This record gives sequence, structure tokens and C-alpha cells, in this order.
Amino acid sequence: MDKIIIQGGKPLHGHVDICGAKNAVLPTLAATLLTSGENKIVGMPQVRDVTTMIHLIKELGAKVIELQDDQVILDTAQVNNHEAPYKLVSTMSHIVGRNKVHVEFRPWADLEILL
Repeated sequence: MDKIIIQGGKPLHGHVDICGAKNAVLPTLAATLLTSGENKIVGMPQVRDVTTMIHLIKELGAKVIELQDDQVILDTAQVNNHEAPYKLVSTMSHIVGRNKVHVEFRPWADLEILL
């Protein structure tokens, strides 16, 4: 497993290209919860698990600014809930934590994204 360690305490900006696979976009959508602001995800497959994940993120307090075809813009500035409703999570065929991408945020340390 490769590891990317970001150090420096400066805000991150830019974009990351991912393939349009469900197992690539689910952890990416989950990682938007680590931010506070707008996130644009492009290249999403149109499958039930992706739709469910977007609905789950909305349930946690995020706003969907735009949703069309293979892209979504999420605003996570108002996320105020940190408990995922079991009713939604149980419908997904894969739990994000079981995928090979792991995102860990510790405010007192560096941000690590393990690929």
C-alpha cells in the first residue's frame, strides 16, 4: 500500500483525478467530510451506492449544490452530525472503511491519505 503524507500546516488546494469506479469514488466522497467548504467530484459512476453515499453525506448536514450526470458539488461547511444512519449504510454493498483507500485526519498531526 502506497502512502502520501502531507506536512506543513497549509491549506490544500487543487484536484486529484480518479477513475470512475464506485470503489474509487466512495472513499473520495467520504473524504469530503474532512473539509469545510465546496468539493467538486467529477467522473462518478451512476450506481446505487454512489447515490446512497451522497444521500448519507446530506443526512450529516452537507448541501448538494449541483448534481448532474457524473459530477456533484458538495458543500460540507455545515456538517453537524457525525453518526451515519444505519438504515442508509446497510443498503450499501461495500462499507467505505473496507476499501483500500483509507483517509485519516487527526487535528494535532499531519493528514495522511493511504492509497
